[in-house]
Amino acid sequence: MFTYFDVEKVVKSTGINAADFDRLAKAVRQEFPDDEMMFELHLMRAIKAESKTDSLQASTMAYKASLSRR
Repeated sequence: MFTYFDVEKVVKSTGINAADFDRLAKAVRQEFPDDEMMFELHLMRAIKAESKTDSLQASTMAYKASLSRR
């Protein structure tokens, strides 16, 4: 499916779910409808950013929960 980059590896390493992947792929495809390399590159970046955002939110929630137990 992907030609230039190992997008599947990024998907597996981040654990992004199918619904989020599809949402990101559609958004990036709109930006780069005719450039497969730019599509793949920006899709990987979007997946990584989404994963970091999810991790940060989870860490923040865990930190807030630990404060409430004190």
